[in-house]
Amino acid sequence: MRFRNDDWLRFLVLMIRSSPNMEKLKLVCFEEHLTDLDDDLFYVTMQDCSDIWLEHLIELEISVFGNKKFDLEIVKLILAKSPNLKTVRLMVHNKEDELKLLEALLPSPRASPMVEIIVDCVGAKEESG
Repeated sequence: MRFRNDDWLRFLVLMIRSSPNMEKLKLVCFEEHLTDLDDDLFYVTMQDCSDIWLEHLIELEISVFGNKKFDLEIVKLILAKSPNLKTVRLMVHNKEDELKLLEALLPSPRASPMVEIIVDCVGAKEESG
């Protein structure tokens, strides 16, 4: 689905809230459509989503991770609300984004003690191949 810039996050939170039995969530973000957004416009906090609990979620994958503040908040929310989460895979464009993302996510609270955060740099693959 393709959303207008101001609709995608509201839809995502509504979908997550309405899908407590979801086991896998795969998102494909189109970063070029998000460049003109104000980070504070869609800021999501834990208090806004206190009713969300993703007990069955095992895997989260985001292709072309935008590395914006609201993208990070969605991942942090999912980490904090998914007690059975095993894998979080995020794909970024460059090594700098990869390091920033790991620094931001590693200290984040997690409901699952066994979650593995994997950040793949797709830019490095394109440059070498």
